[in-house]
Amino acid sequence: MLRANLTLALRSLWRNRTYTLLNISGIAIGLAAVTLIYWQVTQIKDYDTQHPHADRLYRVGENKPSEKAGQSTVVPLLPALLRETPVVETGVRLISWQRSWISYKKQEEQLPICHADTSLFSVLNFPLKLGDPRTALATPNAMVLSEKVAERLFPNENPMDKTVVLDNGRAYVIRGVLAARPPNTVIQAEVIVPIADLVATDRAATENWYNASCQTFVRLRPGRSDASASSAAFAASTAALVKQHYTGEGKQRVLSLLPIKDIFPSQTGGLLTVILYGLGCIAGFILLIVAINFLNLTSALSLARAGEVALRTTLGAATRQILGQFVLEATLVGGAGAILGTLLLKALLPVYIDFFDISSRFSPQLPFSLALLLVGIVLLLGTLAGWLPGRYLIQQPVVTSLQGKTTTRRSPFRSTLVVIQFALATVMITCTGIMISQNRFVRNQQVGFNKDNIIAVELNRSYRNPALAEVAVNNLINRLRQNDNVLTVSTTKDIPGRKFWSSTNTYTDLSTNRDVSFDFQGVDDTYLTTFQIPLVAGRNLAATDTAVGDLLLNGTGVLINEAGARAMGYKTVNQAVGKVMRWHGTDGSTVRVVGVFRDYYQRGMHQPLGPMLFWATGPARLRGNNWLSIRVKPGTSATLLTDLAHQFGTIPARKPFNYIYLSDEYNSVYRVMDMTQTFLTGMALITVLLACAGVFGLSLFGIRQRTKEIGIRKVLGASVTSVAWLLSQRTVRLVGVAVLISVPLAWVMMNTWLNSFATHIAFPWWVVAVSGLLALLVALLTVSTQSIRAALTNPVKSLRSE
Repeated sequence: MLRANLTLALRSLWRNRTYTLLNISGIAIGLAAVTLIYWQVTQIKDYDTQHPHADRLYRVGENKPSEKAGQSTVVPLLPALLRETPVVETGVRLISWQRSWISYKKQEEQLPICHADTSLFSVLNFPLKLGDPRTALATPNAMVLSEKVAERLFPNENPMDKTVVLDNGRAYVIRGVLAARPPNTVIQAEVIVPIADLVATDRAATENWYNASCQTFVRLRPGRSDASASSAAFAASTAALVKQHYTGEGKQRVLSLLPIKDIFPSQTGGLLTVILYGLGCIAGFILLIVAINFLNLTSALSLARAGEVALRTTLGAATRQILGQFVLEATLVGGAGAILGTLLLKALLPVYIDFFDISSRFSPQLPFSLALLLVGIVLLLGTLAGWLPGRYLIQQPVVTSLQGKTTTRRSPFRSTLVVIQFALATVMITCTGIMISQNRFVRNQQVGFNKDNIIAVELNRSYRNPALAEVAVNNLINRLRQNDNVLTVSTTKDIPGRKFWSSTNTYTDLSTNRDVSFDFQGVDDTYLTTFQIPLVAGRNLAATDTAVGDLLLNGTGVLINEAGARAMGYKTVNQAVGKVMRWHGTDGSTVRVVGVFRDYYQRGMHQPLGPMLFWATGPARLRGNNWLSIRVKPGTSATLLTDLAHQFGTIPARKPFNYIYLSDEYNSVYRVMDMTQTFLTGMALITVLLACAGVFGLSLFGIRQRTKEIGIRKVLGASVTSVAWLLSQRTVRLVGVAVLISVPLAWVMMNTWLNSFATHIAFPWWVVAVSGLLALLVALLTVSTQSIRAALTNPVKSLRSE
């Protein structure tokens, strides 16, 4: 029986091969897009779920009650938690702020050094390829390398028990090599050494109860992963610990917990959640359009088989046999589309990963759940697309079906489906248009400084002789200032387009007793001039304002921006000048605001303007400064770069000469927007293509059903235009209704998205209008090609067709 049904199904599909091809290609393209989105979402959702007991694993944060929880804690916190907080079962500390050169024979490489507790391998997922996790970090001079680093440093050797030397002269013995780990984790480590080594060399820093410099991960005891895991409950249970151990203003701090699986989403400030919801909506749109196309074409084709169903019913075929035949045919089409879609995904996934440069974050492996998803979709689509039209035909009177009268009825169900799919396609077109408009707006806006004609040269090159390098760099800067092609020169910790290296510190305005958190960094007295940032009040930094390294002495002069003055509660920027603020540091030193500069966007306009503070780095150019920024005359950068490369090449260093154009670096902050725009454009094209394919198939089927009518109208004198419009007008009306429905949907979605930007365009209604007209035009072109061809057909052939 199955073989007979399969033969009948294949014959039926071949007889209607045009529609079969339309269905299979539509399902393949749609499912390829949906599964690609599913892969992306699962990669994000699976971040840091591979750790043992991940449901009880948290990162500890500390902050003042009015502040957002930070990701760092003080180093001695974990031992205290293990002693005094029963809810904590175990934990591990990671300190990853240091980069060092590692040398072995003639091989050397600069890598980030991660200090970790010996409990690392039992708390987090750090499996060892070589070595024993119980002893790998047992001694202060032990070191564990990643597999890739071990291959680079020891290309043809077994790295175990080999000795390497850091640039501080300390020797370490390789006691373990990490196995390959999935890329979707925020905890990446190339070189791991014991925290005991850091305690031995810098006891003051590791016993400090105010300097938050490490990440602390804790695993709660079983049964404590619900109420006890909440930040509020944890803060209450650790309040006594904070008051006992923290000093000064540190006693105001509270401890909180963040589930390890939520760390990656939290790093984007909620943007990732929006992206996930957006991806889910896009996948839902495409899947719904695929289902609508499949149901529409299958139900339309089934009407032509009313006579077949009536004849089989008359001959005694059971209802389940007829329904089974329809479901089998639909499932075969869905299965073929799913297989073709999977092959398409396998071919496109590497291209997608390379184009969006996400190989370091996501694994190209397809999850097993993807196969289950495809099977579920195929079975659901096959059942619906087979059962619904089959059931409808079975319920029709046999005489009516044999007379062929069911084929002339218009189906409100199919009309509704056409409206839904074009409404979704129009929403996608509108969203893409608005995103493109916002992207262009952001790029064309004034960001508060001039990023053009600035070359940024990297200063942190690990010089062989730092003292001689300091003299050479200062002489080089002096020569640059005498160069006619150089307008200004500045040295800074960071440059616009990058997050401040020094992060955020809280200061208290002693005049108003108001706490303000500033993003701060060190600059020299030519920073504002080089980047053309106007000073709106007070004076610029001077030699007397210089700090000692990163330490701001009492009375040190600083600059703040306009947002900082507003955060301090002043109505005018002049009121902020001269005010004294106390730093929330261990020594409680004070700084004096000597000037206010105009607000500018350090990291692009998608982030709101916040308080910023600049302090003077002083004459030691290589101490605390990472970049040499040079503003040049237009058209002179090539000649200058050749000279710079030669002069820096004379200074012995481990790292080669490196530079960037500031405009390129700053524009790179919008790379996520560019990638999202490209992705959304591709998805919009797919939705429009699928919608048009469905309408094309329906119009082709409708025209074939009205072949004799077209011939009669032509014989009676109807023009080609009138016949073409007659065949197209219903589809155009349906698409018009779809456009109207899409307007509120697009407004709700994109108005919310626009409000996530610090500066954004007003909702562009013209984009909505253009998207609607484009949808109407595309639908009209899709239908009219078939309509015009039918209208041009010789009426004699049309009348002979039935």
